[in-house]
Amino acid sequence: MTNIEWLTKMEQIELSRGVMADHVHAQGTVHAIDPGDGTITILHPEIGSADKSIWMPAMRMVFHVTRSEVLRGVRAGEVVRFEAARRKGAVMVTRITRIAR
Repeated sequence: MTNIEWLTKMEQIELSRGVMADHVHAQGTVHAIDPGDGTITILHPEIGSADKSIWMPAMRMVFHVTRSEVLRGVRAGEVVRFEAARRKGAVMVTRITRIAR
């Protein structure tokens, strides 16, 4: 089982139990993508969720993604909007949208 398959299975289990944390909506610059590991490195400003369950200072951070499809079409150097949520004990990117320049 690959990392992405395992993470997807864990997310499905959490969804079936009704375990969902508040999402964070942010913007950042993509520095690197590793589809094999299911990770994306994003330079982002300070972010925090409305329920205070997620807070991070501005930094360059490696995030796991919840599904490999989230990385499709995204390239290093692009500015993106992204959503992240606490899943599987970590803050993971759930959605990415490229910002047109």
